[in-house]
Amino acid sequence: MADHEQQSPSQRPASRLPSDARRARREAKLRLAPYVTKLSDWHPQAARLLLEVDRAVSLTDLNRPLVEALETTIGAVAADQAGFLAITAELRSSRVDDLAKSFSRLLLDLQAARARLVVLVDGEKK
Repeated sequence: MADHEQQSPSQRPASRLPSDARRARREAKLRLAPYVTKLSDWHPQAARLLLEVDRAVSLTDLNRPLVEALETTIGAVAADQAGFLAITAELRSSRVDDLAKSFSRLLLDLQAARARLVVLVDGEKK
């Protein structure tokens, strides 16, 4: 038998502790997990709202509950984004950057849809 096969447990090299970088990645992953979940929940809801906005704009049919739902969703996503930014202020990770971009894109899409509805509301008032 080779020498490495005959080593007793006490002679085996000690297991290494995780590096600082690995610990930082694990910590970031744990801290970001709730926001990954929130974003994955928001995206289908936002997609449905955006389709409804497209339909309302194409039919020039103002749907008041749609406006309220859009406003509520924008407020909730913005609140989640603020919480995310507060928790991740000191974290430096590409995951943080990716989630920040996802929150920003989602809010921009929802705000653009709101702007389209505002034009529809303004047109109805005239």
